Amino acid sequence: MNVEHLPPAEVAILVRYKPPLFTAELVALLQPLGIPVRDETVANDLESEPVAQFIVDILAVTTLERQPDAYERIMNNATAWCKDDEDVATLRQRWQRAIENARTTFAAAYPGTLTADQLWPFVRPFLELLGIDALRSMSTDYATVPPLRAVLQRVKDRFRDLLAIDPSIGVAIERFAEQGAVRIMTIHKSKGLEFDSVIVVAVETECYFGAPEDARAEFFVAISRAKRRLVLTTAARRPRPAGAQGNWREVRTPIAEFLTYAATP
Repeated sequence: MNVEHLPPAEVAILVRYKPPLFTAELVALLQPLGIPVRDETVANDLESEPVAQFIVDILAVTTLERQPDAYERIMNNATAWCKDDEDVATLRQRWQRAIENARTTFAAAYPGTLTADQLWPFVRPFLELLGIDALRSMSTDYATVPPLRAVLQRVKDRFRDLLAIDPSIGVAIERFAEQGAVRIMTIHKSKGLEFDSVIVVAVETECYFGAPEDARAEFFVAISRAKRRLVLTTAARRPRPAGAQGNWREVRTPIAEFLTYAATP
């Protein structure tokens, strides 16, 4: 049997609205298989948060080989407030020693893996070394401490989830930004994007409510995202999921017209 090795990032799962209601069970099946999944409706671009990038850089330079870009970003953050060249040199030396010590500790105590409980004590000294004022200066969103703490907690929770799937810190770092992940999103959010393979979930009357012409136009947006393979799914019954509000109809009716369009070359 031929097995196709398609990069996860070339696969998109589209739903007309509220993807978590329709894909939670699918995500639960994919994650134990080591297939990274990014739900665009809940990810909220955590990887774009400056403090999250700083933490990822710290983990990269202290646990992985040859990370010059991450190293320079760390040094730039560490010396951002310094105007005197001697102070900059002193700070760079202090950070270099801290990084080398952490690399030695990691190699001796955590050969390639970290548990969620081990990770934050490993990261916290670098946050303390940088200091709260420097952390807050990374973004105007961190003007007060609570938003900064909220982002730090989200980063901590995200790594806890990733390490529960695979304890390899290298894999967790790679998956944190989920650039190489199957992407779950609404049809609306997929506009302008293309993927090798697209799976449109719940092609059913109960999802494509509203004016027929609007529903038809939105469906065409979904199927035109696929460059090579298109998969449509329907169900005769969808039990009410946790979090569903309003009138959730368990009995479902596939949209024959839409299925016919997708079958046409």
